[in-house]
Amino acid sequence: MKIKANAKINIALKVVGTRENGYHDLDMIMVPIGLYDVIDIEALSDEYETNVEFDDYSIPLGPKNTINKAIELLREKHHFKEEFDVYVEKGIPSEAGLGGGSSDAAFVLKAIVDLLKLPASEEELIEIGKKIGADVPFFIKNKPARVTGIGEYITPFELENKPGVLLVKPFIGCSTKEVFKEFDLAKENQDGDILKAIEALQEGKLEQVQKYRLNDLEKPAIKFLSDIQKIIKSLKDDGFEVVGMSGSGSTVFALSNNRALLLEKSKYYKQKGYYVVLTSII
Repeated sequence: MKIKANAKINIALKVVGTRENGYHDLDMIMVPIGLYDVIDIEALSDEYETNVEFDDYSIPLGPKNTINKAIELLREKHHFKEEFDVYVEKGIPSEAGLGGGSSDAAFVLKAIVDLLKLPASEEELIEIGKKIGADVPFFIKNKPARVTGIGEYITPFELENKPGVLLVKPFIGCSTKEVFKEFDLAKENQDGDILKAIEALQEGKLEQVQKYRLNDLEKPAIKFLSDIQKIIKSLKDDGFEVVGMSGSGSTVFALSNNRALLLEKSKYYKQKGYYVVLTSII
């Protein structure tokens, strides 16, 4: 079975608080986008061992990999004996704030449920997903949504107006752990209004989206990688209505309904040597 595991962007991200266990309560606007990893997964008999491989050799293999975690957590719940051969063609870069590892885990969970005809509900997969990573539950639903808690509370919303998305990423990534650690030291929240940003997004009022959106992790990430700030400023100067960093970085996104502007600037930033993708909300 071949499946496409898509990426996401955080149009907004607010850190609401920190729990005693170190996890952060968040309030986010997340949307799925048309950038994919392609996963080839095949069920094997139990005389084999599960094998997970990537075409990107920089991704760690073994029990700590999100796909291996997903398989074993689902196995604990449903007690199946099958093993799996999994090969991933990476289209989503790592340490980019685009949720690649989380998406892979979520789509493997859903694929195994389909392959083995398991009686697993969406809510059950979300419960499993939150044990793997904060973004995994979002990818179980995979719809534009307000996401709260540590990622497990998902409130989808309809989005008829779907602007184009330009992704511009420095070739250096950002460590989510280190960015959150820097945020915890500074404890500096930005101003914004998640509900008003969602309303503006639904109404297609992109300038209002920019007015109300925020990402509390932008400043901490910029301390590690000043290129993020340079790209944000440059995209704003280009005339894009919505510009921000996704997740914990290092990808910067711009939203626009102006196709000509998106095409022109995608070529420009590629020539500058950045990782660039022109895509859309799905």
